[in-house]
Amino acid sequence: MEEGRIPNGKVVRDDPGVNAPWSWHIDPATLEFADNTTEVCDGLPEYVEDHTVTSDYYCPWAAVAIKLEGPGSK
Repeated sequence: MEEGRIPNGKVVRDDPGVNAPWSWHIDPATLEFADNTTEVCDGLPEYVEDHTVTSDYYCPWAAVAIKLEGPGSK
């Protein structure tokens, strides 16, 4: 079974973490990859930055994951 391709996770505002220079990051504990998501969380990173994306979650439909890092990654 193929996994979803749309990253989806809860936005943590006022804490860039590994997402600098943005002022927010996705909570790694909530990150999942979906086949479909609601339109309200889609957009560009700058839309999260300027609060155009008002959802607590961010799910950029056009995103392409190029590298995932975390515990156990090499």
